[in-house]
Amino acid sequence: MHRIVSYSFTIITAFCVMALTGECAVAQVLRGKAAYGSWHDDKPGLRRLLKPEDLPPIEKPSYGLAEVVPIPTGARPQVPDGFSVQLVTSALRKPRVIRVAPNGDLFVADTMFDAVHVLRIPPGSAKPSREEVFASGLKQPFGIAFYPLGPNPRWVYIANSDGVVRFPYKNGDLKATGRPEQIIAGIPTTHHYARDIAFSADGRRLFFSIGSGSNAAQDMFPEPHLIMHPSPRIVNGLAE
Repeated sequence: MHRIVSYSFTIITAFCVMALTGECAVAQVLRGKAAYGSWHDDKPGLRRLLKPEDLPPIEKPSYGLAEVVPIPTGARPQVPDGFSVQLVTSALRKPRVIRVAPNGDLFVADTMFDAVHVLRIPPGSAKPSREEVFASGLKQPFGIAFYPLGPNPRWVYIANSDGVVRFPYKNGDLKATGRPEQIIAGIPTTHHYARDIAFSADGRRLFFSIGSGSNAAQDMFPEPHLIMHPSPRIVNGLAE
């Protein structure tokens, strides 16, 4: 088992990638044994193609946990020609998802610390002028969506690992102005916890992803106590 080391480019340690000029690099495709490698070899435009016959025989599972180390001086992600990278913030601890509010604020799910943050970044800058906790006390928040769709939402929906809640919201809010309202409850939290949400284009349906119980197959090893699951239902029209 190889030891895996990763640099702490935590999401908004999130970097802001901005398009300037130029075109993306021409893709290079590595095939067969040449496709095996590590992140040390990765660069913009590099692709790896592995076919079933290239895979090794199935053996005992093995994995390596990433060790977070300080960012080396001057280190930045490699990006295609015409792009640049700037550090936005390193204050967040375990961020997983960024969603842009209609007014341009960045909503960031700090999943493992049960909170959603808001960053307000002035035009032409990468540094936030305001950085606030919009809501805390959540349950491994991940997906974030604004409703109704359009420039003036009245709610922000947040997907927890055990369901969905929503908070009253108007453009510019940096902190929740009310308590969370439970929209979906009773979702099993075992195994994968990331739950994403999105509204249909007509705003009448909310899609809520659950995911599988393992990396290899849907619920390959279900927990013995999970004998009941909430029945799916279609909501035609959402309460405002």
